[in-house]
Amino acid sequence: MAPIRTWSGNDILTTARAIIYAVRPYHWKDDFPKVNAVDKDYAEEIRGKWADRLPFLPKGGLKKGANDG
Repeated sequence: MAPIRTWSGNDILTTARAIIYAVRPYHWKDDFPKVNAVDKDYAEEIRGKWADRLPFLPKGGLKKGANDG
């Protein structure tokens, strides 16, 4: 495949792209370790301590199953 010329001149434009399909294969779902999660009590402690400085922290925690492996 020949390099593509740019519209603004004779410089050769080359690009590289890659798509990484980074998911766990379904047929291996039971062999993968659980996704890392923070204990609910510890998460509440952190929210209480840092809520004024970290407004993006979720108030009610994660929905059940949102962080399961």
